[in-house]
Amino acid sequence: MRLAVALLLLAAMPASAQSRADAAEAEGRFVRALTAVAIEDFETARRSLDAVLEAAPGDVTVLTLRAEVATAMDAPADAVFFARRATEAAPASGQAEVIVDITSTGTTLKANGLKVLDDGVILESRAALAGSLKADWSDAAKASLEQLLASVEAVETAGTTSLLLSSSGIAPDALEGTGLSRLSENSFLSPSGRAVENARHLADSGGKSVSILKADLIFGQSTPSYEAFIALLGRPA
Repeated sequence: MRLAVALLLLAAMPASAQSRADAAEAEGRFVRALTAVAIEDFETARRSLDAVLEAAPGDVTVLTLRAEVATAMDAPADAVFFARRATEAAPASGQAEVIVDITSTGTTLKANGLKVLDDGVILESRAALAGSLKADWSDAAKASLEQLLASVEAVETAGTTSLLLSSSGIAPDALEGTGLSRLSENSFLSPSGRAVENARHLADSGGKSVSILKADLIFGQSTPSYEAFIALLGRPA
């Protein structure tokens, strides 16, 4: 079945004389790869599949077999790379109507022209970080923990906050009741849900043109989660 599917896809390449010759050569290399896998000659299989992928870089069947070969050769990074390519290429090649994938930022979805179905979320998960109150927390360990938690909080804040930049200064009384926090004379933090409303308000309040930006990280002056943990460490057992 794998051979039939791969040969069908390779045969669908452009029909010029040269491309037909290339397709025939790719078919031969794929057959050699299958034979090499059967006798566990994975190095030969790797070379043959890499050559096939030069002619058909989006062939899901070839990519999947390449991932299997990488696994057999104890090359986990390559295995993940080719498996991800196979997964992402499946809908575009017509071999799958949908794919199941784990995503956090959505970057892979955008890069491959994919979207989440309205009813397509299977599971939402959240990571939890646990720290022992009885462990020996050295100053270096505490510093590392504070840096980690500060970064986590910075990501969370950035996810719910927009940065507004005005071309002119804004009077302090114009910020009342807006939820805006001033960073400098011309820059402000706004709840993302009110970013457009606040941008219009700033423009009408003398800001002239106002831009709305998204930041990857927004650090605060303190790290509440770290401070709460340190407070627990100081409590008597």
